[in-house]
Amino acid sequence: MRKQILIVGAGFAGMWAALSAARLADKHQQAVDITVIAPQPELRVRPRFYESHVQTLVSPLMPLFDVTGVKFLRGTVEQILPASKEVSWKDENGEVRLRRYDRLVLASGSHVNRDIIAGAAEHAFDLDQLESATVLEQHLKDLAGQPESDARNTVVVCGGGFTGIEMALELPGRLREILGEDAKTRVVVVERGAQPGGRWSKELRDVIIEASAELGVEWLVNA
Repeated sequence: MRKQILIVGAGFAGMWAALSAARLADKHQQAVDITVIAPQPELRVRPRFYESHVQTLVSPLMPLFDVTGVKFLRGTVEQILPASKEVSWKDENGEVRLRRYDRLVLASGSHVNRDIIAGAAEHAFDLDQLESATVLEQHLKDLAGQPESDARNTVVVCGGGFTGIEMALELPGRLREILGEDAKTRVVVVERGAQPGGRWSKELRDVIIEASAELGVEWLVNA
């Protein structure tokens, strides 16, 4: 019986797991079936969701899967059944199915939990998924239709990690494009650490501080 490799998720990890398995199976002439289960057969370039035109940051995977013999199932895995070496998954029509595996690769990624901070789910935006990043982008565009005020022209970025820094340093230019070159905008990064970029080297920290100052991005640290 042919061995079954089942990969849950079609992000960077899932994609490379599938393509690497296909390459090795071909190289060693092994009889292996490789299957990916994910909501859609596309690679969403999540590290770049802070950029504008976020809906373009998607690459189709079926051409790669087709040429390498990887099978794709559109759906979501709901339960792993290790005793029988199966997963329970729901297809795009909502029907629950079982899929057997010999080797299981769990590459389903993560979702931000906005319930940890009171009010975040109702009042904040995030860059976690393509859909939520699209909502944020539309919100920024819609600001131009609101009366000018300090509140309209101010964006608070919660968290000074790589994503927060990239978003914050992108915002001054994007806000000027939307609100006009003369708009008095304000971008504030709220960071729990003692200084901007405090978790990285001094050299990188200096670059972050210099770039923030040049673009007028403020930091509220120890917060």
